[in-house]
Amino acid sequence: MRLAEILLERGWISPVRLRSLIGYQNLQDEQLATGLLEEGLITADQIAAALGELYGVPPALDRDFARVDPGMLKRLKARQAETLKSIPLYITPTRRAAVAMVHPTDPKCIDDLGFALGAAIEPMVTSEPVLARQLELLYSMPRRWTTGYQAVYRHAVGDVGHPAMSPMPAMPADESRPISLAPLAATAGSQFAPG
Repeated sequence: MRLAEILLERGWISPVRLRSLIGYQNLQDEQLATGLLEEGLITADQIAAALGELYGVPPALDRDFARVDPGMLKRLKARQAETLKSIPLYITPTRRAAVAMVHPTDPKCIDDLGFALGAAIEPMVTSEPVLARQLELLYSMPRRWTTGYQAVYRHAVGDVGHPAMSPMPAMPADESRPISLAPLAATAGSQFAPG
């Protein structure tokens, strides 16, 4: 089951809103998650919950990032966190290290994290924009990788008040597009509304 199907099935996005992300059918799941967040079409917690269902691991929600143990952060250097696209969160009741990860099913990444943290890993999934924002907040690290999402079209004012679609200019491959995090920080609490 793909991410779009999960989001539609859960009612977290309507078909109309999904189709407003031009070219969504051609995006991989991670790119789709990034695109939906960048365009403000869904919340970070909803994306995390859907990715959790897709990968079969728990989602790293806003409340999980609020529980970050500073001692855990010190065990994983900023460059390691960036390379592994992972942030250690806290120790679980079963004495495992809960880690927010973009690739929670990658065995090499899990092994590298286990070695760095000195603990068994409890992978939790997050999206690239959320991880990038948390790297900025927790490690004071600016975003250094592209997310793979490139908007294909943007709205231009058409006649009779209807928007017309116009192609976006091409962006050089080495230039990353800044992520709007307004939908990620809209509220102080969790943005996930169970349905």
